[in-house]
Amino acid sequence: MADTRIARVDGTHRADGSAMLERIESIKMILGDMGIKILKALHVGPMDVKSINFLSGVPIACVRGRIPVLKSLNLIKDVGNGNAYALDKDGEAFLRAIGSLAVD
Repeated sequence: MADTRIARVDGTHRADGSAMLERIESIKMILGDMGIKILKALHVGPMDVKSINFLSGVPIACVRGRIPVLKSLNLIKDVGNGNAYALDKDGEAFLRAIGSLAVD
């Protein structure tokens, strides 16, 4: 049976360029535009759902629906007793990979 897991995008799973590109494209499809907007908002810093909504323009119901997906992909993490979220290193690597962040 084929491995259907989505690899981390921070380089911890080795893959050739086409396999990595395929994984990034898969993550983009899973997240959609709203999920990517949430990640971009969290690049500013940790924030709660209302702040994510305000900064990203994504409706609160959609933010709440995408949070578990973003967490399961290790793109964000809980901070502040679970009341806020922050971009994880994989989330930052993903944004860089899709060209949404300048390279440091």
